[in-house]
Amino acid sequence: MTIGILLKGSNCAYSKRWVDFFFEFLPQLLTLLCLFGYMDYLIVVKWLTNWDGRTNGAASIISVMIDMCLSQGKSMTPGELPILPTAETQIKVENILVLIVLVCVPTMLCTKPCVYGICCKKPHHKEATEVDEVEMAAMEDFVPAE
Repeated sequence: MTIGILLKGSNCAYSKRWVDFFFEFLPQLLTLLCLFGYMDYLIVVKWLTNWDGRTNGAASIISVMIDMCLSQGKSMTPGELPILPTAETQIKVENILVLIVLVCVPTMLCTKPCVYGICCKKPHHKEATEVDEVEMAAMEDFVPAE
């Protein structure tokens, strides 16, 4: 996924589509790294941590990721050991990552249509009197079936 997003960013930079670069590529990359990058980091840290004698308190990465998005700063359940050095650090990091994602998603979805709507105004329909030559030729060739 990261390679695909990086290729998209390089294509946008090469073709000088700066709206796509800044308002699609960068938020996509940040969202990917904040969610999946953090999850990968947690997997490596949990794998390298010695949990001898504390296996009952070891946090489930799936529940950490779900709680990160749904609990609004209260991601640690009582009795659960943090994966990061302290519970406060883990909660602060998760809150910052969720905030970044919450800013990136509307940026990806709303900015480009608004920019193109403002800069590239085109009429959506023609007036009844404005029929171009191609449409006139097509109407003249049309013979209704009897």
